Amino acid sequence: MPRSVSIHPDRKQTIEDSLKRNGFLTQGDFAAHIGKAVSTVNNFFTAKKVAISTFEEICEALGLDKREIQKPLESSQDKAVKETSEIIPTLYNPEKWVGRSQLIEKLLNQLQQNTRIVWLTGLSGIGKTTLGECIAVKAWESDPFFQWLHLEISASQLPDFATGVREILSQLGEKDLDPQEMNDPKRLSDRLLQKLQSSFYWLQIDALEKLISANEFIDSYWLIFLESCLNTNHFSSRLLLTSQVLPNSLINWCDRFSNIWHQETLKGLENEESEQYFSKNGIVIDESNQDILTGISQTYEGHPLVLQVITGEILQVYQGDVTTYWQVNQAEFEQVSRELKSSRLTETEYNEQLARRVRERVKKSLEQLPEKAIALLCRSAVYRRPVLKKFWLDLMTEYSPQEQIEAYRVLGDRALIETEKNLIRLHNLVRDIAYGWLRENEIIWKAAELKAAELWLNDYQPEEDAENLEKVRGYLEALYHYCDAEESNKLSNLFEHKLSLYQNKTIYSLLFQWGYVQDLLKLCEYIKDRVSKNVRINCWNEIGICHDFLGNYDKAAKAYNNSVKTARNFNDYLGMRAASSNLGLTLYHKSKFDDSVAILLHNLAVAQKLGDLSGQGLALSTLGVVFLEIGYFQKSIDISEESLKIYKKVHDLSQTNILLLNIGSAYCHLRNFRKAKKYLQDALNLSRKDKNLYGEGSALISLGAMYVQLNKYYQAMNYLKKGFKILEKIGHTRGQEIALSNIGICLFYLGKYNEAITNLQNALKFADEIDDYVGLAFVYRHLAEIYYTKKQIKFAQQHCKQALQIATELGIPLEQPCQELLSKIEEAENC
Repeated sequence: MPRSVSIHPDRKQTIEDSLKRNGFLTQGDFAAHIGKAVSTVNNFFTAKKVAISTFEEICEALGLDKREIQKPLESSQDKAVKETSEIIPTLYNPEKWVGRSQLIEKLLNQLQQNTRIVWLTGLSGIGKTTLGECIAVKAWESDPFFQWLHLEISASQLPDFATGVREILSQLGEKDLDPQEMNDPKRLSDRLLQKLQSSFYWLQIDALEKLISANEFIDSYWLIFLESCLNTNHFSSRLLLTSQVLPNSLINWCDRFSNIWHQETLKGLENEESEQYFSKNGIVIDESNQDILTGISQTYEGHPLVLQVITGEILQVYQGDVTTYWQVNQAEFEQVSRELKSSRLTETEYNEQLARRVRERVKKSLEQLPEKAIALLCRSAVYRRPVLKKFWLDLMTEYSPQEQIEAYRVLGDRALIETEKNLIRLHNLVRDIAYGWLRENEIIWKAAELKAAELWLNDYQPEEDAENLEKVRGYLEALYHYCDAEESNKLSNLFEHKLSLYQNKTIYSLLFQWGYVQDLLKLCEYIKDRVSKNVRINCWNEIGICHDFLGNYDKAAKAYNNSVKTARNFNDYLGMRAASSNLGLTLYHKSKFDDSVAILLHNLAVAQKLGDLSGQGLALSTLGVVFLEIGYFQKSIDISEESLKIYKKVHDLSQTNILLLNIGSAYCHLRNFRKAKKYLQDALNLSRKDKNLYGEGSALISLGAMYVQLNKYYQAMNYLKKGFKILEKIGHTRGQEIALSNIGICLFYLGKYNEAITNLQNALKFADEIDDYVGLAFVYRHLAEIYYTKKQIKFAQQHCKQALQIATELGIPLEQPCQELLSKIEEAENC
């Protein structure tokens, strides 16, 4: 194995660029920063060999991939260039671009030097997206070795951090996220930050105002993530963000991060730039109309979207005759000009009124479109996402193909269609106006929504390598269209429809299985008031399941109560049974053991009265879980054995497996290891036969816990690590917590105290994340025991008191062992 390595000579320019991006003017500055000799740093930069440890340290400080920069350029960067080919902007057209040259030069220079994030604000349609694309293209012309990623926050996207970062990571090739990571903002943030640090990405995200409410991020983790991009030591990528408003929390960042953060408020085009815009887009300018065009531009502060629609109107409606256009619309422009120039307006009021006037002007220009073009414009506004051209034209079934194409051509000529790869869409402002018009005719509006749903269901084809959410995008969008059209039956049937391509599972079970909990939550919240009564019960139940998964136990309990109430109103016994059982588990998670047991006992009594075997089995099974967790082991065994008999009769493998695990674990706590091993091994075999990963992982962890009690620690850790790996993959937080707790105990008894503490502290994080108070007490107690053994009495006392306090408040059997341990600790303290 070599003791020293060097960069490939092809990479010299790459590391020079990295040096500049990280804010170092010279190699000497960098050498002083990392505490190395200038000669050593110079050897690295000139492709001479340096020690491996030094090589890795320099790479980390500059955010370089240590493996890539040892390879020739052809095998890595040329390949990257070929893969990304070139930047293909959706709006920026260099042939028609005008003005803003000084601003472009300033922002480009900042992004090519130290600035990591540029945030552009401005009115809707002011040109933020186009300017961002222009800067990216010019950056590419001078340095084509970065990957450009351009995203727009859509109207249908959730404002939560996890959903947005999943989309970014997916675009960066990170599509195989495990379910737990998909909903963990900390882990997602760390993963994205690492990618942005280690590689040169140019990331543009538009329409961030959809993530903002009352001038703050709806999900504060966006703020935390952006701050981490600025606080980290090195950062190879560049972010260009756009929105109509800037969150208040970012206002002082110009002072805090003056060298690496920049915010710019974008204004409209200057008079000369506006004149160039009109000319480049086909209007012939002469002495007779130059002043008119200047007046038009000045009225709306050179607002590009207004100039765009006015240009289209002049060319298409008035055949390019500016004077005639002015004669027709002069009064309007003069009125707007007077109102905007009023001295009574503050800057905020001025901007608000300008935004209103821009909307009104765009609306008036759209009104000049031919009838069929307006029809296409309005109907296409039902789409919440970019779609194929076919999706637009097929909404015009009463028109001939030739008429459809002509309507589409008119919208294209008026520059009202925006493209994104092979997909099309409307500008947000244009779409909002058009959808408002569409809603004025209920028949046409509903027909468009229903046709859009049909197209999503029948004609949508996801890409081959699409992530799971995009594979079912057609079903999701159809559900939203049916909901908007108030088609209760179609909506309800599709929600409950079993998808043959996905093992006959429903859309909501797939979303939960794949870890798209936030997407499922949003869907159910959106449709719950429009679905039929039986599906409404199910929607509330799914909302509860999502909140329970996310640890929002109060919200989960509220949702389950709504499900129970709705089911009771419609005399739906099965709905009440499912929701109340879930409520019982949630109350257990909230440590309300008495309430949990009371609900489950009530369910059991009702099921027995009705002769409902499955209901009895469910109530008994859930009670068995609760009694096991709070330490009533024999009671848990008795109840679970009774439930097991029922589920064996109805051949329910899933519930049978849960019960085998429960009984085996209870026997383990009672130190009847012969019976424990039999039940747990049966559970493991059944899980593997049924391909039940959750059951297999849980059985392995339970067997590991059993071997802990048998003092066979290496054998125990073998089972525990295998079980942890499976449950980590499927995202079961509590199972991971239990595995880590027991691994920590094994390491403690093997004398590996520091490793034991690390594992227990990781278990503590999981327990704290899901408010597992029983688990917290368990881990605190074992940490106290380790610190007591290490003679770190203060730490031992602190952790033991925490365990005792929780156990006392919960009234669980762990209280006595904690009290005994605390007495020993206090005795040692007094010695």
